[in-house]
Amino acid sequence: MPLVQCLQCGDLFRQKGPPNARQPYCPKHAFLNTGRLGARGRDWDARAKAIARDGWRCTAILPDGRRCPQNQDLEVHHIISRRQGGTDDVRNLKTVCKDHHPRGDRLSVG
Repeated sequence: MPLVQCLQCGDLFRQKGPPNARQPYCPKHAFLNTGRLGARGRDWDARAKAIARDGWRCTAILPDGRRCPQNQDLEVHHIISRRQGGTDDVRNLKTVCKDHHPRGDRLSVG
């Protein structure tokens, strides 16, 4: 597997998959490969913008009042769920880590 330079951070990473499937982003920035809608019509561009806006960190507020320091395994939480009429607009999205996403409706997402 050849080494490829990430277009976002410049780090070198080993490309996975066939040689003709060039991946321009390292695993940390793979979600930036935008310009298409993802599963269930999700807007990946809005997801990338929300994560960047939130400083690449989970926005959950811990019980002691501090912001969660997690900056890996990040997911996007809908403030108003799609089931309740929320959209994929960046203003309705918050970045949370995997540990906080399943219970996002029960914790303060700053």
